[in-house]
Amino acid sequence: MAHEDLILEKKSSVWWVRLNRPGQLNSLNRSILNSFSEILDKFQNDTTIKCLVITGNGRAFCAGADLKEFQESGKKEDKDGQQFLDKLGFVFNKIRNCQKPIICGLNGITMAGGLELAMCCDIIFASDKAKIGDAHSNYGIFPGAGGTAVLPQRIGSHNAKYMLFSGNAFSAHRLYEMGLVQEVIEDKQLENRLSEFADLLSKKSALTLSAMKEMADLSINTPITSSLKIELELARRHSQSKDMQEGLKAFSEKRNPKFK
Repeated sequence: MAHEDLILEKKSSVWWVRLNRPGQLNSLNRSILNSFSEILDKFQNDTTIKCLVITGNGRAFCAGADLKEFQESGKKEDKDGQQFLDKLGFVFNKIRNCQKPIICGLNGITMAGGLELAMCCDIIFASDKAKIGDAHSNYGIFPGAGGTAVLPQRIGSHNAKYMLFSGNAFSAHRLYEMGLVQEVIEDKQLENRLSEFADLLSKKSALTLSAMKEMADLSINTPITSSLKIELELARRHSQSKDMQEGLKAFSEKRNPKFK
């Protein structure tokens, strides 16, 4: 399955989505957003697909929104009745709210909307050659898809303001130190590492990972006492699941579990 600006590839029980506008540094346009929305719906509803990987073709992961289309959206509405910024937020929320694991591989330049896209994902891997930053301030633009709302939660208020105010690009290693990036991989080995990790997730209990994701996201804006009560209730419910029963049985039988 392929779209002109977005390529979808299935590898076993993992889907790979590649931003495919290398000449435009994979900037986000209407075509990409519409295709992304369609793919995310199918991914969420297909029980045979366990994990989604997002990366880019060429020397960029994503340099942000296509500013030409962004300008045009201020003058007229898209054919589906949503302006560009609204569509961007709609698709990014689909990524954030997806019940399955979504990981991304920053293969190169990752700026502005590209950084916001990466922060929608559950885990961020980055090439050691990637350059990452938020360039909105360089053009007098205010972030509208997580730059100021999410970034401070990920790397702290002072680090976030340092990135936002300066508009500079930083190395993957620097963002690893700040806590945004989980692993920095040698450029030539990035896709191998993404495949390895996605395959690892695909073998785990989808029910368990979904519950973990829900609770981890919920805890960010919930007091610790409330989070612990919710976690305990979720644990009680999960203890009755077939996946947990299979996991315990596999442990006692000294074999790998087979989750359904």
